[in-house]
Amino acid sequence: MFEVSRTVIREAIRFMDAKGLVEVRPRIGTRICDPSNWILTDPLLMEWRLESYPSANLVGDLVELRVMIEPITAGMAAERADAEQIAEMFEALEDMKKAPTIDEQRKADMRFHLSIIEACGNELMISAIRPVIVSTFRNIFNRFMHDIEESKRSIPYHEAIVVAIQKGDKAAASKAMYDSIVYAADDFERVKESLRD
Repeated sequence: MFEVSRTVIREAIRFMDAKGLVEVRPRIGTRICDPSNWILTDPLLMEWRLESYPSANLVGDLVELRVMIEPITAGMAAERADAEQIAEMFEALEDMKKAPTIDEQRKADMRFHLSIIEACGNELMISAIRPVIVSTFRNIFNRFMHDIEESKRSIPYHEAIVVAIQKGDKAAASKAMYDSIVYAADDFERVKESLRD
C-alpha cells in the first residue's frame, strides 16, 4: 500500500512509540495515544506542532513555561556563570543591537536566551527548556514577528538581565528575566488573538 518495507514501518512505529505517539502491545497491536501522553517538550514534536497548527493554547503554554523556568535559570546563571559564558551573553546582546534584519536579530535573541540557560549549569533544566526556546524562536517569532524596530524594543530588558548576571545578583537577574518575558508576552497575546481568528 505505501510501497515501503516492513523494516521501515517497524522503525517508524518504534520512533513514534519512543515519542509517546503510539502504544505497541503484543497481541493487541499498535494504538494511537491520546495527545496528553505525548512528550510535548521533545524538540521534534514541538517543531511539528508549531509548524502545523500553533494553537492559541500552545502559545499560551509556551509563555507560561518560560515564565516558570527562565527566571530561575537566570538566577542560577548569576550564581554560576563564568567569564566566558557572560562574554557570550554580551556578544549575543550586541548582535541583537546591531542586527540589520529581523532574522539576524531573532537568531541573536535566541543565542542570548540559550547562553543563559547553558550558564545555569543544571543539565536537566537545560535539556527541558532548550527545545522550548528553540521552537519559540524558530516558529512563533519567525512566523509572527516581522518588525525589527518593535523586536529591538526588548533590548533594554535583555541588557538588565545580563548586567544582573554579571554582577552575580540572583534576585535582579530573575526579576529582569521575568520582566523580559512578561514584556514579550504582550507580543504573544497578539499572536494568540490572530490564531483564534
